[in-house]
This record gives sequence, C-alpha cells and structure tokens, in this order.
Amino acid sequence: MENSVENLELVTDVVPIIPDKEKNSFIIPWENQEDLYISSDYFLKLYKGEIPLTDFQLYSYSVRIIKVNKFKWSFSLRRDGNYKNKNLKIDLEIREIGLKVKCDCKKRHDSLCDYVIIGLYRKFLVSNKFLHDLYAKDIAILPESQHKYFQLGISRLYYRKDKVCIENHNQFGQVYNYFDHQELESELLDAASENRWMEQHEAPFPNFMYVIPRERQVDGLPFLIPFEINSKINYLEEFGNKLANFADSDVLKIDLCRKILAFSKSPQRQLGDREKDETRNDADRVEKDIIISAWRKLLEGKSDQRLRVAFVDRNNFKTTIENFKYPSKYRTTYRNVILAGDDLSLKFHLKEGSDHLLLSLILVYKGEELKDYTSECRSNFFFINLNEDECLFVDNLQKEFLLRFFYSISTKITVLKRDYEDFFTRMLIPLSTSFHIDLEPLNKDTVFISNTAHHVPQFKVVVEKDDDDHLNFELKAMLSEKEEYVIPYGGNLILKPENGTCLYTERDLVGEHEFNTFIEAQLPNLKSCTNRMVKRLEWQAHSNRNRLYEFIKKCKSKGYKTILNNISKGAYLLPHQLKWEVLDIRQDNNVFSIYMIFKFGTTTYLPGEFEEKIINDYSSIQLADKSFGYIKASDKALFDVLFNYALVETDCLKLTSAQLLSFQTRLDRIDPRIIQMAW
Repeated sequence: MENSVENLELVTDVVPIIPDKEKNSFIIPWENQEDLYISSDYFLKLYKGEIPLTDFQLYSYSVRIIKVNKFKWSFSLRRDGNYKNKNLKIDLEIREIGLKVKCDCKKRHDSLCDYVIIGLYRKFLVSNKFLHDLYAKDIAILPESQHKYFQLGISRLYYRKDKVCIENHNQFGQVYNYFDHQELESELLDAASENRWMEQHEAPFPNFMYVIPRERQVDGLPFLIPFEINSKINYLEEFGNKLANFADSDVLKIDLCRKILAFSKSPQRQLGDREKDETRNDADRVEKDIIISAWRKLLEGKSDQRLRVAFVDRNNFKTTIENFKYPSKYRTTYRNVILAGDDLSLKFHLKEGSDHLLLSLILVYKGEELKDYTSECRSNFFFINLNEDECLFVDNLQKEFLLRFFYSISTKITVLKRDYEDFFTRMLIPLSTSFHIDLEPLNKDTVFISNTAHHVPQFKVVVEKDDDDHLNFELKAMLSEKEEYVIPYGGNLILKPENGTCLYTERDLVGEHEFNTFIEAQLPNLKSCTNRMVKRLEWQAHSNRNRLYEFIKKCKSKGYKTILNNISKGAYLLPHQLKWEVLDIRQDNNVFSIYMIFKFGTTTYLPGEFEEKIINDYSSIQLADKSFGYIKASDKALFDVLFNYALVETDCLKLTSAQLLSFQTRLDRIDPRIIQMAW
C-alpha cells in the first residue's frame, strides 16, 4: 500500500511510534496511560494506505493471554467485492510507555504494518477499553515471580467484548484475595462461633423408584422424588398422596421426600436474600439439619433396605417438583446411595513456599484418599461417586459446602506473602477448629513456629447455668494460665498469629478424647454440640440434686479442674454438703454424752434440731438462710440408727456403754475419737 491523496492531509500531529529491537515490533505511546487508551483517531492519522479504512470490516477472534501483559490477537480483515481476506496474528504487549505491537509478516517493516493499523483502528473504534479489559492490573503490580500462581483466561461477556478473568490453576487453584471467599468465611465463622446442638430424630421396594434431579435444589439441598413404577405416578402429586399402601422399607423414604417438599414450599423460601433476617437464617439451618438427619436415619437402615436412586438430567426448571414427570431411561444414572458419616473426612494440606502458601483440600474415605472425585449433581455436592454403582451421601452441611466451594476453585488456594496475616485470621484458624491440617513448612525462614514442646495441656470443664432447666458443660484445654481453648470436635492444631508468624500447637487428641469420654460417662443424656465439645444437660426439679457435686468430685479425682459460672454454693443445683464436728464426750456413770454440731455451709444445727431434718427433710433441704443443703443416703443411714437408739437432747446424743460397743464401727466412721475418749 502507498499513501492516498485522501489521507495525506491527516498525517499531522501524530506522536511518532518507537521502533523496538525485535523484528516488526513497534511501541505506540499511550494517550492515557491509566486507562491504557489510544484513540481510533490516532490510527486514522497514522494510516498511510491507499485503500480507505472504512472499506475494511474487522472480524475479531478471542484474544489469547500469553502473560499478564502479553496477548496474541487473531483477526481477519475483509472487503466487499472479490477480494481475498487478510488473516493476521499480532502480539500485543502492555508496557509503561506504550503498547508494543508485533505483526506476523515475513517481510521486515520499517514502520507499523498498514493491516495492523487497520485492525487496531477498528478495534479501538468499537471499544476504547479494549486493552483495559484485557489487563489484570492487580496481578501486574505483583512481583513477576508471583505471576505463575495465576491462570488467566478470557471471558467473552457479549459480542466483541473480551474481558480478562482468573481461572482455576491446576497446581495452585485460586489465589487468596483474588476470588470471592466471603461465603466461605461466613460459613467458617458461623461454625466456629455458635453451638449447634445435635438433634435426636427419631430390600428396595419393587414398586417405587426414587429420583434426584441433578439440576434442581432448594437452598442447596437435593430433592428426592418417589415414583410408583407401574403407574409412573409422582407420589408427591396431590392425587398421588391417596396411595396409602407401601412397604415398611419405604416409610422413611417417603417421609424424607415429603420433608424436603415441605421445606421447599415454606413461604420463607419465596423471599429474596435481602428479606431473610438472621433469625430466619438460623431457622433455615435447623430445618436443613432436620432433613439431613432424616437422610442419615434412612441410610443407617439395614443393607437389604438400601436406597437406590435414579439421577436424571432433565432440567424442567418451570415444573414444580410434585408435578415432575417419570424419567425416561435416557440420561438417567442409577446409584446405590451409601451414608458417608464419619467414614468421610476432609483434611487440608498447607505447603509453604518461599513467597507463597498452598492450601489443598484432601478428601479421605475409610482412611484412603479419594482422588479425582466428582459430584453426581451439578447443583450440590451431597452425592460423591465412588464407582459406577455407588455414591456417598454427605450428611454434613459444612462438609458439603466446603466440598462444593473448593471444587469450584480446583481444590486449592494460593496465598501470597503479603496476605499471610489476613489469611491466618480469616480462613486458616477457622478451618483448624474443624479440620485436620497437615503443615509442610520450610526448613529455614519459615513463618510457622512450633509451640508444642512448651505446653503440656491440662483439661478443665466450665459449668454454666443456661436457664432454669439447663446446664452447659464447656470442655477446655489449658496451655498455660493465660492460654486456653474450647476443645473442637475436629482439627489437630491450635494456631495463633503473632508478629507476622503463625504459632502452632499440636493438640493432645488422645487426652482430649479421654476427657470427653469421661465427661459423657458421668452425665448420661447429655446433648452434644456438633462443632465443639460443649454439652447441655436438662436439669429437672426431680433430678438428683447432688449430681453436680458428685460430678465435680469425680473430675477432681481424675485431675480435671471444674469452673462454675452463675452457680453458687448452696444453690439448689449445688447444695451445701453435710459436715459434722464432735466437740466433746462426757461420761456420767454408764452413760456417754456426745456433744456435736451439724453444718451446711455456715448454717449450724445441734443434734436436737438435726434429728428433725433427718426425719422430715431427707436428701435436699432448705436452710434457714434460704440456701440448700444435701444429706446423702449414706449419711442418713449412718445417723438414722444412732438417732433411733440414742437419747437425743438439744446439744448431745446419749449412749450407754453397751450401745457404744454395739455401734463402735458406726461411731468410728463419725469420729474415731469417740471410742478413744470413751475408753
């Protein structure tokens, strides 16, 4: 091409392009460096070809990202008429001073190729943010050595609109603070902060088939739809509910189907996220736990009553679940559903590099790592394929959420050094309270400092009155006088960020388990928390009033400390224990007078007063100061006989010498000095 007369007058006021060392490479200065902007007018003035620019049509193909600031752009220039298309591939590189452009022409050029100018003119004419949308500035400002942790791709939002996006990296997953992890943090924060109490809720039948639509869900929970095979009736339909006869083995299955349907039809399900308040979200969690418990109860049944499910690919998003039609044999997969339970565990591996951390999720089933696992459903991660015939049901909402979330980012999170402290606080520590973390620190210059050797944990239980009817028992491990933690059910480490490092203490898991087992053995009917070793006990009025005292006594015998909150000695939950003191023994001929007092805390009774308590107020008694005392059955038996045979006066008990000999063993238990002083 040569200059045309039409374009000669435009070749003025053009900032010259800068030749680069590389063949056919030139740098075009920015008009606006911040926006990576070069106006289409610039290329119009730069153009020296004889064919008008307006004669060319640009057909742009997706840009391929080579590096954070380097791109390969393929496009085609076409003209009306019998002209051959011109196909080009050019390299674009964003530099501080301008845009470096290199064409793929075999012939060497002294100036920018006319076809490249036409392509850039057309591109900037359509979108003046062409380069701005391709440039990952937040990544470009990082040290170049950290660019390898990112996998950049192109998202074509709409016609001719390419935008850079961060894709999952096969090795490094996603980089912390470069993806939306707010939902993950909220889940971890909720799990770590609140007490979630475990609710106690109370082969395949040939006429029924159970179907799970892969694409359908309600608030993250999968649907389960029962079909009567012979009639192909959806049992959830209104008229289908008239079918009353089904096998006992189907009772729990139908019940679960109905529970899920009822959950989906709750009026609150129709509200938008903004309309749901915190109370409603808590109620949702309880309802979901009830449904998961129903799944668990169903799958814990006998092996000959196993659940076989048909997973179907029919979307039918506009069809209500109760009107969902019987699936065809096409695009339908059958699986036996097995309860995952405690056989399925999530672990995390944290590897330290010189300038980054790599957190990886590991899925373990019956002690073996599951690799290349997939979810049977695209809308949730409750069903994990084991083989062609079986899948696991994940009966834990937090596990399902983490599996779904981490699978979406290739199961890995890369953390840059600048974000360590934020990552420790907001993600790693909450994870460590529920899940096992394997640390792989550097041998030198590591940010992880072991604190294990300096601490031999002691265990204590904090007992707190929750309301008039309940006591909470919080199990804690003490690392020092100032450091303690509520024992989580999961995890293996205690982490603490400190001055840019992370102190870690390996927990005494054996000791924690023994402590927990001991506590549960002392207090039957405890209600356990799902996430932390916090117990709850209903304390009814007819309960053994001395139960808490006996519990504290047994803990002390095992070396476990007990701390009481909102419970004072002498309260009905912790009555004063009976104590006595022999003051004097006097002999008058053949009669021995034993002077003694009986104590409940600071309240004192003489023998004459105490006799009435033994007879009328056995066990728990209310004292004069409105506090409570307790007479154990063994103490009552000790004094009952004595008071029956002795002469009880106001301040003493009188026994004959013969009675003294007869009751010698009993009197030794009261105070050995009685016999010693009598003889």
